[in-house]
Amino acid sequence: MIQEILDSKQKHRRKKADEPLEKKLEAMDKLREGSIKASYRVNKESTEETTQAKDIRFPGRSTSSGIDYEVRLATCFAVKMLSGKSSSVFEGISGDQITSIQMQTKDPVDDVVLNLEDDNSRIFISAKLRSQSLNPNANLSSEFGQIILSFVEQYLAIEHTGSQKCRLVLALPLSAGKSVAQDLPRALNAHRNNTNTESIEGFLSNRPKKEKKALSNLIAAAKASWKKVQGSEANEEDFRSFLRIVYVEQWNLEDHEQDWRNILGDIRTHIAECPEDSLAIRDSLVSKFQDADTKGYKLSAQSIREHLLQIPHRLKAPPDYASEINKLKHITQTNLERIKAHVSLHFGKVPAESVIIERDEELEALCNAIKAQHLLLTGEPGCGKTGLLCKLANQLHRNGTTVIVLLAEALEGVDMNGSANVVGLDHPLPEILANWSPAGILITDALDALRDGEQQSKVRKLLEDITTGNSDWTVLASVR
Repeated sequence: MIQEILDSKQKHRRKKADEPLEKKLEAMDKLREGSIKASYRVNKESTEETTQAKDIRFPGRSTSSGIDYEVRLATCFAVKMLSGKSSSVFEGISGDQITSIQMQTKDPVDDVVLNLEDDNSRIFISAKLRSQSLNPNANLSSEFGQIILSFVEQYLAIEHTGSQKCRLVLALPLSAGKSVAQDLPRALNAHRNNTNTESIEGFLSNRPKKEKKALSNLIAAAKASWKKVQGSEANEEDFRSFLRIVYVEQWNLEDHEQDWRNILGDIRTHIAECPEDSLAIRDSLVSKFQDADTKGYKLSAQSIREHLLQIPHRLKAPPDYASEINKLKHITQTNLERIKAHVSLHFGKVPAESVIIERDEELEALCNAIKAQHLLLTGEPGCGKTGLLCKLANQLHRNGTTVIVLLAEALEGVDMNGSANVVGLDHPLPEILANWSPAGILITDALDALRDGEQQSKVRKLLEDITTGNSDWTVLASVR
């Protein structure tokens, strides 16, 4: 009897193994859906309270599994942003071009919004995790029709603020079905790359049957949405412009799926100081975006790095700025070696003939003051400003504070904004500091050593750019 049962199970497993991929995915969706329902029954009371609270803040929220998909998607974009220009986000867009990520905005397409470095450039993402296939359907009452309606509303809202720099993205897994996850993006990409002047109908007539059907349904839904929102039909030029910024991107983010596992590789390569911290860093990002998804706030690369460092996680320097950060560290060590002689009064050529000037009270006062605000240290020539700054830099460093020491006479470069800059840096100093976490203290000594009036003006502008810019660095400058 036992052998018969085992043979029957083995026969059933062979049968399932031979089934096509679509049937396997459908079976997985049913199992997942059953698991979600069981979890809901067990935690019904707390789940209802959480859902109601979220619905008050953000009407029309998706299911808990859908929210988890949005959070994981935002986490992927955060890793890409932290990984910099070496990491591709979408075609033609790398991680360094993302300035911030926001979830649940007030926009028609609001699941995830990526703000880009170009003015008015944003990527609006509708994230859809499906337990069943999402078929392209022209009916506006269908889920697909509602997605396209929100895309049209978003396009019309941004049309006069540079819509061609924006993208409307439908992000979904392969389990949503081949029609929407494969056929539709192929058709949209072909339309985007089409340089012929033929009409939309002419373009559709030359597409494979499945692509034609998927895109035709999107077009029908978009035209119906346009008429509903505008009260009139779209002209050919406007409609083609709309289609060119619509993208469908496949993101498979279950624990066992490749896209979610690849994020760990990006963290190991570009973000984590120690590879074994990669999983913990990913989990911390998920937790942060769960909170952002509830509260709707914006996260930049700097704010995310600061959050990770506070946990604390050990992070590499940002990839696009790592070499320049190391250069500034080396310059600081060189400058401290140069100015350490000012700590003592020298009465001969040997150390025994030098007297160290103790300034404990002044040092304590300066340490306390620099924690609260930017400072300008003044005093007569030879009164000991440089020696005090050298002591301060060393003490701050011993306390774990990041310190950069620059001599004003070495700020001979000029950045793209017309401010002074350190020679050999590719990026402006304020930009490097804005991408350097945790924020520290920048010390510049002997501003009065600059004799050229134009260079003095550029250095003052540099310090102003730092104190009023996006970094949280504190500036301490000295002048006679």
